[in-house]
Amino acid sequence: MKNIKTILKYLWYLFILSIIVSVVIVMYKNMGLISKFDFGAGAYYYTDIPNFEKYINNSIFKTKFSIWFLITLFLIWGVFVYKLWCYIDRKIEKDK
Repeated sequence: MKNIKTILKYLWYLFILSIIVSVVIVMYKNMGLISKFDFGAGAYYYTDIPNFEKYINNSIFKTKFSIWFLITLFLIWGVFVYKLWCYIDRKIEKDK
């Protein structure tokens, strides 16, 4: 059992390292950016790009729900995930 935990720990470190390397590569090669817009670090957030609506088709996504319902649903989801995270943390601390 101890060997499995050690292996999982090193796999976790390898996973985190691969994510960091991937992020650095994406930033270095400017992947995902629209070349004619240079907003610095904010260029990755589409809300910073003027008239971004013309680059996407807004007629595809339609909803019957109001924006307040969607915001409330998002907040409920956030509280649920936070409570789940707290439960997992308590369980991990208890198992140590």
